[in-house]
Amino acid sequence: MRSLQKKETLLSDIVILLPVFLGIFGGTSIPDPFSPAFGTTGNSLWSGKNGLLFILPSFFLLFQCLFLRALSKQESLDGFSMRISCWVLPILSNLIIGMILFTASYRNLSYRIFAMGFGLLFLFLSWVLSHVPQNPIIGIRIPWTLGNLENWNLTHRFGSRCWAVSSLLMMGTALLPAKWCFSCSMLLLLIMVCLPMAYSYSIYRRHKKAGIVYVRPSRTKAGKRMVLWSAILTAGFCILTGILLFTGDISYEFGPDAFRVHASYWSDLELEYDKITELTLYKDCPAGTRVNGFGSPRLSMGAFQNDAFGTYTRYTYTANPDCVVLHIENEVLVLNGADTESTKRLYESLQFFTEP
Repeated sequence: MRSLQKKETLLSDIVILLPVFLGIFGGTSIPDPFSPAFGTTGNSLWSGKNGLLFILPSFFLLFQCLFLRALSKQESLDGFSMRISCWVLPILSNLIIGMILFTASYRNLSYRIFAMGFGLLFLFLSWVLSHVPQNPIIGIRIPWTLGNLENWNLTHRFGSRCWAVSSLLMMGTALLPAKWCFSCSMLLLLIMVCLPMAYSYSIYRRHKKAGIVYVRPSRTKAGKRMVLWSAILTAGFCILTGILLFTGDISYEFGPDAFRVHASYWSDLELEYDKITELTLYKDCPAGTRVNGFGSPRLSMGAFQNDAFGTYTRYTYTANPDCVVLHIENEVLVLNGADTESTKRLYESLQFFTEP
C-alpha cells in the first residue's frame, strides 16, 4: 500500500473497531437495541448487543482491508481520492452501529433515526462521487462511464447532485408516518441507483450518434480480485440472508416464578409471572408496523406499532395470526407458537402460572 496511506489506513481500521472497544469497556451501561423494555436475559458474547459490537465491525474491517488493497493498485486514483475512499467504510460502519444503538433509548423513533442517518450517509457519498476520478474500483462503474472519460465526469457530476437532493428528501421522510417513511426511502434509493445509470446511457447514445467510439475497459489484476472477493462476499451474504429468512424458532421455558422466551436471531426474554396484569388469547392479532426488530417470512420479533397496542414488543411466528397478549404495567408483549394448537397451549400454560 502507498506510504501516504499507511497511517491513515491504520487510523481508519481503529475507527472501524471503535464499537469493539465500546463493547469491551462499556459493559452493561450500553443499552441493548435488540431487547424489549423489560425482562431480558443475558446474551452470549456473540449474540444480541454483543454480536452487533463485535461481529459487524469485524466484517467491516475485513472488507476494508480487501477494499484498500485493491485501491492501492489503482494508479488512476490520486492521493485525495485515496483519502476519501479510506474513510467511507469507517463512517458507514459506525453510523449504522450508532443508529442501531440509539434506537435502544428511542425505539418509537427508530424509523426516523434511520431515515436521518442514511440521509446523512448518502449526502456524504454524494460529495465523494463529485471527487472520484475514472477508475474500475469506486464510483458509478458501468460500461458507459468506464468506456469514456467525458461520460464518467458528466455522470458523476449529475449523480452527485441527484444523490444530494435525494439524501435531503430522505432526511425529510423522517417527518412521515413509519409505513410511508420506509416506502419513500426505498423509492428514493431506487432513484439514486437508476437515474444516474439512465443519464449515463443517454450520454452514450448521444456520443454514438456523433461517432464517438467507446473503449472497452480492460480489467486489471486488482480489479479482477475485487470482483472475485465481491462475488464471494455477495454469495456469502445471499446464503446468510436465506438462512435468516427461512429458519429460526421461538421456544418457551416455564419456571416456578418466571418464564423465558428463547428466540433465534434475537435477544431472549425472561418475565416474572407477577408482573403480568392481563392475559388474553387473540384469534387474529395484526402486527401493524415494525419499527425496530427482526422480520422474515418465518419470524416477526422486536418493537411493533399498531392502533390496538401502540408501541409494543412481539415474539411471533409470522404465518400464525393467533397470539397471546400480555399486559405488563405500561408495556404490551405479544407471543405465539408455530400454529393455533401450540399458541393455545402457550396461553393455557401462562394462565396456569398467573392465576391466583
